[in-house]
Amino acid sequence: MVMDAIRSTSKRGEIVLDPFGGSGSTLIAAEKTKCHGRLIKYEPSYCEVTIRR
Repeated sequence: MVMDAIRSTSKRGEIVLDPFGGSGSTLIAAEKTKCHGRLIKYEPSYCEVTIRR
């Protein structure tokens, strides 16, 4: 579902920003659609979870 949203609103190579990083689903979808994903996370410990995904 996230990939569909990115495809309909972004072109390849554009930056996709997720200001509420969560589990990193937007970052993964951005990579799969050839975009550059950027996440903002408040809690550093959650970054490790996203990196492992």
